[in-house]
Amino acid sequence: FDGIMLSHKNKEIIGINHLYDAGPIAAKQVAGFIEIGKTKEKFVSYFNPSVKDEPYQKTSFIKGYKKWRWVFGTGYNNVDLLKIIEKAKEEIEEKNKEYFMQILYVSISITIALLILSIILSKYLENIFTKYKQTKN
Repeated sequence: FDGIMLSHKNKEIIGINHLYDAGPIAAKQVAGFIEIGKTKEKFVSYFNPSVKDEPYQKTSFIKGYKKWRWVFGTGYNNVDLLKIIEKAKEEIEEKNKEYFMQILYVSISITIALLILSIILSKYLENIFTKYKQTKN
């Protein structure tokens, strides 16, 4: 639990003690992650200043391993997640349109087939009733 980064997407910050050498924002975040890792595990949302030029919101899962005095964290960029969700939503909407059109075509086909069948059946019954009426007269 000493704040030294052992692995990270940004290779430049590996080996740096983030409690002392990474600036006040990163030090506060790392200290918070260590406190979480010492006692529990949980998801944390925060602004990540260390990977990109501008801070971005990130959500990470933090868990500690007391035997080694390590804290593990892995997370994702919330904007990236929203883009993935939006893309999936668009794909689902497109598939729904396709399914709707398929159902519409099948429904129209069945309706036309039943209409034709009912016309044929009504003509057949009309002929039977016409013949019956003629035999009664």
